[in-house]
Amino acid sequence: MSEIIQIEFLHLAFGYGLILLILLLVRIRKLGREWEIALATFRMTIQLVAVGYILDYIFTHRSPWITLGVFLPGMMTGQILSGVSPLTAIQYQIAIMIGIAGSVSITTFLATELGYRRFFNARDQIAAELYHSGT
Repeated sequence: MSEIIQIEFLHLAFGYGLILLILLLVRIRKLGREWEIALATFRMTIQLVAVGYILDYIFTHRSPWITLGVFLPGMMTGQILSGVSPLTAIQYQIAIMIGIAGSVSITTFLATELGYRRFFNARDQIAAELYHSGT
């Protein structure tokens, strides 16, 4: 399997819809972390795009002095070692990072919501049946 699947920017933009869903959930629950999530997403994107262009320059000019001190995320390393362009590798890395952020956020939200309903009553007290379950 030597074919490289290109990720179109439109498909990558749909991935950011997951981040928008997270921002919506955070706003609905009034957690006050919208700015941090948006900033982290923006920073991640800018850093990965910058790394992609820097690596593209490094591989184009082949200077051993330039390659010192370059550290890459795991997926990008595998992609680049297999011969994929660094600019394609950043698209994959962004997709993976969005997927990780989305799945962790939604799982945490669901676990918290379901756990809260199970362990606390309507008056925000620990449910009485939890006290008596051990005896």
